[in-house]
Amino acid sequence: MSQRAMVMTFRESTGPIDTPWGSELRRIEKRIWDNDQAGIRARWESGHHILKRREGKQLPKGLLKHLCVALEVSQRELSYRTQFAQFCPTETELSNAVAKFSTWKEIIEQALPKTRTREDTKPTKPKATVFRAVMLVCRRFKTRDDIPESDVADVRRLYLELERLFSKEGEM
Repeated sequence: MSQRAMVMTFRESTGPIDTPWGSELRRIEKRIWDNDQAGIRARWESGHHILKRREGKQLPKGLLKHLCVALEVSQRELSYRTQFAQFCPTETELSNAVAKFSTWKEIIEQALPKTRTREDTKPTKPKATVFRAVMLVCRRFKTRDDIPESDVADVRRLYLELERLFSKEGEM
């Protein structure tokens, strides 16, 4: 028995993981860590098992976090498993995926839809940040004479860039 399996066996927990449903999920988790090829199938089973607990399109509040702690698995890993279960809803599709991809990493990188990162969702030029920067400059330098001679060219370039940016959007 691997060290990880021993920890999982003796780890105490309360909640959904202590039900027959949770016991089955622990058994699947042990198989994942015992063998990589069997691990792909076990991850698929784990994803299907978790999806059974959905209420509508979501899991009950707090369940995913509880599973992460109880199974010692990241939320991202559990998310990949449920995505994989949705991607391959049948045994036939699972067999095709296992034949096409030899590792779990390949499945994550090539078969599952890409998840958006925080960087993807950030606006490219947040107006509020630009506005705050302009206000700070305006408070610091009340008139052109207040600007040190060495900074005049930089301030002028900033002004022109802001003017260009906002005129494109019709806001200036």
